[in-house]
Amino acid sequence: MNTKLFRTAGPLALVLAATAPLTSAPAQDRSAAAAVPRAAVRVPCCRCVDGTAQTVRIDTGAASWQVSNPGSTSLGPVANAANVSWVALPPARWVGPPTGGTSTGDFTYQLQIYVPRCTIPSQVRLAGRFAGDNSVRVFFDERRIAASGGTPNYGFLPGSVTPFAVSSLTPGLHTLRVVVTNSGGPTGVIVEAALTATCPREIEQSGA
Repeated sequence: MNTKLFRTAGPLALVLAATAPLTSAPAQDRSAAAAVPRAAVRVPCCRCVDGTAQTVRIDTGAASWQVSNPGSTSLGPVANAANVSWVALPPARWVGPPTGGTSTGDFTYQLQIYVPRCTIPSQVRLAGRFAGDNSVRVFFDERRIAASGGTPNYGFLPGSVTPFAVSSLTPGLHTLRVVVTNSGGPTGVIVEAALTATCPREIEQSGA
């Protein structure tokens, strides 16, 4: 059977999108989706080929961030944290370990992100900014993408707020890790960030 390539835009594209399933059908894709941790943030699939953008907030204080203490790989839920010296980054809130966290060393905060393999592919981007007490490194799938700017060891001040971004997320499960080094006293982190899935204005799709 020959395979035909369809390319469309405008009103006809909306018809194509409305009649197409929202996610791919292969069994391996369904199996992968079923194995995604419950706490992972899921990026929505496009429903229309109209160029719209869907935003998913992943701020600390709202998304299901987890944390591990220095010298441990055991992750647990974060707790709200506060200090008069810490900069505000609304709508995000400062979080820390549930014990209050005054130990020295690296506290690792983690959030998992799942990008499904959709029938209508989208451009998925991650962007945000962060601050932390005392200094911060940010990793995406084990690749370092940012580190605290501003005054060394004062990553919680307004001048130390640092941006980060990942321009394109591929389908699958991803891990965003924020490693906060505490040199003593209280510690915490704040991440103000979002995932943006931009739908195409036209699509190429093969079919029988």
